[in-house]
Amino acid sequence: ATNSQCVEREGYFYGAPELIVEVHSPATTKIDKQKKFNTYEQHGAREYWMVDPIGQIIEVWQQDADTATFVRLGVYSEGDTFTSLALGKPVALKNIFA
Repeated sequence: ATNSQCVEREGYFYGAPELIVEVHSPATTKIDKQKKFNTYEQHGAREYWMVDPIGQIIEVWQQDADTATFVRLGVYSEGDTFTSLALGKPVALKNIFA
């Protein structure tokens, strides 16, 4: 797996993003949770949030520094808080689905 930072050169971005936030719809959930998940993991994205607006949850995956694979941090809903590696701070989900 590649673990490169996303950098901008001459108006283009190269490398894996630090954070991917994807809002799922019923029509794309399978593709997002399989194909896109594997692609993001393979190319070294640091953190991936899967947002389910119907179920009102956010599933958070973070890259393990030793294995360069995603490890599920947890599944969170309104009122929960988790610490984002990409943002470097806690994220409170208060009012996120309001």
